Amino acid sequence: MAADGIPVLEPFATASVQVDAPASMGETGRGVRRFVPIIGGTVEGDGWRGTVQPGGIDYQWITDGKRADLEARYVFDLDNGFQIYVVNRGFRVGSQDALRRVMQGEPVSPGEIYSYGIPTFETNWPALQWISDRLFIAGGRRLPDRVEIRYFQLK
Repeated sequence: MAADGIPVLEPFATASVQVDAPASMGETGRGVRRFVPIIGGTVEGDGWRGTVQPGGIDYQWITDGKRADLEARYVFDLDNGFQIYVVNRGFRVGSQDALRRVMQGEPVSPGEIYSYGIPTFETNWPALQWISDRLFIAGGRRLPDRVEIRYFQLK
């Protein structure tokens, strides 16, 4: 925290999360329920790096034509043998046209979509145990085959 008590954001990590084609239950009466498989990727922090373990899923609920509530669960396998488990809850908002293009896997300019989350982390690496006791913000950019995510610690 800054000396004046005002929180600041400090970069923590960046990830490129590869995704497969989404599966959908279709309309459920509360919106469209989708499941986006996470199939790989890379992650890098200050002094560490790793890969995104295949098998995670981004659970999505499209509540109207302009908003998607998101909850993604995945694991980083670090090069040093440790792991970080991630739960990232957030939402994506944009015009109906921009969200339709995202849902069809088409490229969308970052300025067309507001996409942020609040990730929580759990790790078996003693040097990063502190991440379970901090707040983070994540900003994402959806591309046709991946999501690029920047994680920031709230200090």
